[in-house]
Amino acid sequence: MDVYVIRHTAVAVESGICYGQSDVALAETFKAEAEAVVGKIPPLQGCAVYSSPLSRCRKLADVLAADPVIDDARLLEMHFGHWELCRWDDLHDENVMRWMDDFVEQRCVGGESYRDLFLRVRDFWNELVDSTAQTAVIVTHSGVIRALTALWLDMPLQAGMRVGVDFGGVTKVRQTDYGSIVEYVNR
Repeated sequence: MDVYVIRHTAVAVESGICYGQSDVALAETFKAEAEAVVGKIPPLQGCAVYSSPLSRCRKLADVLAADPVIDDARLLEMHFGHWELCRWDDLHDENVMRWMDDFVEQRCVGGESYRDLFLRVRDFWNELVDSTAQTAVIVTHSGVIRALTALWLDMPLQAGMRVGVDFGGVTKVRQTDYGSIVEYVNR
């Protein structure tokens, strides 16, 4: 199975704002960015297209899909709880420091840990791999793509955070009987 994992296009959010599962607007450049993404992948006739239910992913998925898009909440970005839509620079309490010291295991106040995200994303991936699909597209978020990369490459979750994931970036994975082969990242 060939799987194309795509990050949503640029958002209309000021730099430095935490917006994990908040449903934020896309930048005015969406149309041009979406066209660029279309040019990075083959035609998707008869291909399953999965999306985070947030509009910043769903809008791109709708452009890419020939068939109805399948929303899956397991593809949501990390839930930052009480920190959603706050400026990172304004968060100074001890909970933020504790989370930054161990974001993999520590949950955000009112939110989730990176391991929580990883576990739901792993469940999605395992279900996809067990399906009969020959080709699939996943439109999602940078945290999800980093978690998948850690899964595919069997590397520590912390290391996955060092993978660059651009807006509109495409990662291709070929799932074989022997495991996941990452053909390219962030194209």
